[in-house]
Amino acid sequence: MPRLDQTSHTMYSNPQGSRPGVPQATVPSFGRGSPGTAAQSKNALTLGDLYALVTKLEARLKVQAKKIKDQDGRIAVLEQENGELWQEVHRLKGPRLPAEIFFLILESARDDKPALKTFSLVCKSWIPATRRIIFHQILLSAMLKIQPGPILDSPHCTVFPYVQTLNINGSLDDGTEIGVSRAPKWMDNVLVHMPKLTALKSFWLCDLGMLDFDDLSLAIPPWMSSKIRELTINFPHLLTLPQILAFIAKFIGLTRLDCGEIYHWNQYPWNQDAVAHFYSHDLEPSRPPPASVSKLVMLQSGHLPSAILKWFANQHSGIINSFVAHSEHFSTPEFRSFMDKFGRSLSTITMSFSGPDYEAASEYLLVPTHLKSTVLKIRDPKSVFSYLLPTLAQLPTTVEWIAFVMGDLRSTIAASREHEEMWSQLDRTLGEGNFPSLRRVTILCYNGESNDEERTRQVLTGSMARLVNKGVLEIGFRWLAL
Repeated sequence: MPRLDQTSHTMYSNPQGSRPGVPQATVPSFGRGSPGTAAQSKNALTLGDLYALVTKLEARLKVQAKKIKDQDGRIAVLEQENGELWQEVHRLKGPRLPAEIFFLILESARDDKPALKTFSLVCKSWIPATRRIIFHQILLSAMLKIQPGPILDSPHCTVFPYVQTLNINGSLDDGTEIGVSRAPKWMDNVLVHMPKLTALKSFWLCDLGMLDFDDLSLAIPPWMSSKIRELTINFPHLLTLPQILAFIAKFIGLTRLDCGEIYHWNQYPWNQDAVAHFYSHDLEPSRPPPASVSKLVMLQSGHLPSAILKWFANQHSGIINSFVAHSEHFSTPEFRSFMDKFGRSLSTITMSFSGPDYEAASEYLLVPTHLKSTVLKIRDPKSVFSYLLPTLAQLPTTVEWIAFVMGDLRSTIAASREHEEMWSQLDRTLGEGNFPSLRRVTILCYNGESNDEERTRQVLTGSMARLVNKGVLEIGFRWLAL
């Protein structure tokens, strides 16, 4: 049997017969050991040492927990103070306005491009809102002397998602001889980007030729044809009537069509037969107009507007509820056929009293049975009102707004002073008549001096006291979107 003082005294010793890896308790030595064994015994970790270490760690944890608790308390105090501070800030600044209010503020600055650019730097959410206004409509014209290709081709160009109206004007003033192949050089650079205009809803096409319309038709993707809501065609060059009608018919979601006249100035030799060319394929069958069209605007009189009126009267399957007529159409068979079919369904009609057919124009005002608004463009009030006033007295009781566009401001002042009885009679007709729904009577004057505005206002308000007392009379001196 070995002596007791020869046994290993290290804590992690593994004498023969003990389990590997299991710490062994230190056994005190009763004899003289070797020097190495004594040193090893002196540095060994006892159960007492382990207990002291655990106690020390627990004390540290308690101190740290107390510090964390104190820190949480200070954070809570800071949060409370911060919340009170923000409440005070909101009290001083007022409540935060809804985003819709900010968008209305931006919309009010639509015509102020520098202000819109400043607004775009206010915060991140205002950037798309201001871009939607700034780039709502872009004009591409040779007369601007700007080549759009380099701008649109740039990888940094960000205007595409915001463009809703594309105005393409093919007018050339660079000395190029006008002819059948006449076309802006930048047209191809624009059309290649057409699929990127994902928000596009309106086309305004002026002074474009046959090749331009062909290229445009090919560039417009099918999904865009159903998204276009408004289309304006004015002064097309050397297109036949079936070509124009086919171009219009492809926009199956169209709701508004504005139509001007074909380009047929006789001073150019190549253009002498433009009218004959326009009607050269008139007998070809055409597709019907888009059934979704509900507003028709005649920008001018002439061959194309008359053909459009005939096309709608014969083939349109929808309902027209808004119509802007031209004074020279009143005596044409196309206009009469159109009014016979759609006149009763009109809720809004604009009439121009600048031609000789005052009486006919007045009679057409009585065709709509549920008229809500009418705009009357009058060049000579003295000549027109003798026909117009009896007609106004017979308007349906559903009318809510009547606007008079009087033209030149200075002539209106003279007419107002010399014919106060005429304005008083208009006041009696509308102020005493049976118009329970009437909310607005607008008299619009423009093209005058700014110092004439107050004199005109005084003359008109003095002669139309009934409408003033009802609060429905408004007098404007700038062009309105009528």
